[in-house]
Amino acid sequence: MARPSPSDPPPDKISNTRRRRQRSGNWRRISAFQAESGPLSRIGYTPGDKPALVRSGAARLFTWASAVILLCATGYVIALSTRGMFDDSDPAKKVLELTNQDIDPETTLIERSLLKQGQIDARLAIALWSDAQQQLSGDALRVALQALKENKIVPVLEPLTKRLVSDFDGGKAAAFVIWIAEDESQKGGAVELQLDGIPLGNYAIESNRYALTLVERSNLSSRLKIKGLSDSNGGIVFRAETATSQAETRHLSKGKSDSWRIFVRWPAS
Repeated sequence: MARPSPSDPPPDKISNTRRRRQRSGNWRRISAFQAESGPLSRIGYTPGDKPALVRSGAARLFTWASAVILLCATGYVIALSTRGMFDDSDPAKKVLELTNQDIDPETTLIERSLLKQGQIDARLAIALWSDAQQQLSGDALRVALQALKENKIVPVLEPLTKRLVSDFDGGKAAAFVIWIAEDESQKGGAVELQLDGIPLGNYAIESNRYALTLVERSNLSSRLKIKGLSDSNGGIVFRAETATSQAETRHLSKGKSDSWRIFVRWPAS
């Protein structure tokens, strides 16, 4: 048996050294396996950076959100551009009917009394202007128009005022009430009204309904033009009603107009 050299390490140290080398080799193999088969290495993980899978998901989410926003915007534009056609789908919404239920007796008496005293107010001036357009022309029509703007009666208007007095006395003319509908959601919106081309003024949409009183003759019709004056909420819908009818405009942005027919169904046939 060979004797150990004095320079050789003791047997227990040799065993310890071999065990350390084996553990070191096993650790390198385990580390190599984890680096190759770990999930982060398979998706392109880079230290200090987001995984490629996360970046790809974020990109898809952004693309999807952009597409949804674009689709909604396109739908909104289409809705604004086409809703006027749907608004006009029901002709019944463009007609107001005045009957004996809409007569204001007190105002009717006041208007008749004014005429008999040789005076007129804005309501009577509007009624007389409609007659003047049909029966006068040239200088006479211009003189009548100027007088009616000032609520005055001039000689050229006297035949027309006498006829209107006769219609009041015979139950063929009266003061009728049209109610401007309330709408809290459109409060502040306004329109301009014209009756047979005669300006009636500007009327706002309020939180409570209010009356528009007109002098009309029996069994006649007139045209009411409604012009939008505001762009709130992409345009407003103007509504009015009588005892037996309701009317509404399409969505009116500033400068856009709509029209209704007003029929006087009185006296009842």
